[in-house]
Amino acid sequence: MTDEWWCAGEDGLTRMNGQWLHLPASEAGELLLWIEWVEDNR
Repeated sequence: MTDEWWCAGEDGLTRMNGQWLHLPASEAGELLLWIEWVEDNR
């Protein structure tokens, strides 16, 4: 968990403030699928 992160774009680096939780891509994909399933099954 971080309080900021930087991302690269065409205009250089952009600082993103806030609380961020970084997940491995495979876990992030599974989390997204679970969120979509929960929203569809309310």
